[in-house]
Amino acid sequence: MNPLNDSLNKALSSYELKGSLEVEEIKQGLIHQTFLVKHDGGRAVLQQIHPDFSEQIQENIERVTTFLAQRGVPTLRLIPNNRGSLTSALGSDGSWRLMTHIAGTSYQSCNSKSLAEEAGRLVARFHLSLNDFNDPLRPLGFPFHDWEAHRKDLIDVIKTHGGHVLFEEASNLAAHLLDESPEWEKLGSLRSRVSHGDLKFNNLLFRGTEAKPVGYSLIDLDTVGRRPLFVELGDAWRSWCSLGTDDSEEAHISLEHFEAALEGYFSVEGIDLEKNELISLSYGIERVSLELAIRFAADILRERYWDWDSERYARRGEHNLARAKAQWSLFKEARLNRSEMARILGV
Repeated sequence: MNPLNDSLNKALSSYELKGSLEVEEIKQGLIHQTFLVKHDGGRAVLQQIHPDFSEQIQENIERVTTFLAQRGVPTLRLIPNNRGSLTSALGSDGSWRLMTHIAGTSYQSCNSKSLAEEAGRLVARFHLSLNDFNDPLRPLGFPFHDWEAHRKDLIDVIKTHGGHVLFEEASNLAAHLLDESPEWEKLGSLRSRVSHGDLKFNNLLFRGTEAKPVGYSLIDLDTVGRRPLFVELGDAWRSWCSLGTDDSEEAHISLEHFEAALEGYFSVEGIDLEKNELISLSYGIERVSLELAIRFAADILRERYWDWDSERYARRGEHNLARAKAQWSLFKEARLNRSEMARILGV
């Protein structure tokens, strides 16, 4: 159990939590600070929300989870505070939210075809459940999966951070990233669908065993929005099919995991894609890995967004440099494997 600091205590006191409390930090996300709260009424998840996120994202989460719950889909729910608000805004102590805890197992990586296949089924059911969701969804508060905005941001950061100790390495890497050709742009206009937005593998909850997993629920719904499916699934496969860590120097893609995930996704009755959507899927990992490389490269110099491992790196920028290089390597690996992924897709 971690000792409660002043900000955490203030956040906890803003909610009706009964009896003695046990609080344990959950260290698996890169953005928010997250805690498991055990109380007499059960368990809940408390998060300090990263300041870059708009307060309006709670409206998105509330609308989507209400819609899912009405259809019997297992989902987290936001818990209002003592004032009936979805967030507790505590000034210099940050903005906090409390959510229901969902029992299940999350895995840091996808280590088997059975997990990949079941992950595909889980995500397909999520997408299918939201096919007729028509409510508006608010902006996140910053560009997200916005290709041109991310490129412009990196260019601006390079122009304004010339004195940074990592500037030379960052600017050299940025030159390579900005020179890469976004070949997916030739796909033209694609349908936007309601999507999760951040399907890294530990945002999926399973029940059963690792050998016989049962996909249960998706967590971390901050980034829910409308976007092309190849961006959504490209982000998923970037996580599920990559055999390295987020800072591995050499990337390797498991085509077995890719094929298994596709089999699971298309095994769900009702999934029906347009022809150009199906073609676009072979570009998915390329699209998202290059975008992430650009975002990590910008934070080499800005050093303010992504969480980092202080035991392995001297500063945040060094970890982001390793991450940017890893995603660039994954982009190149995905480009080399695009034709094989297209074959698996049957396009």
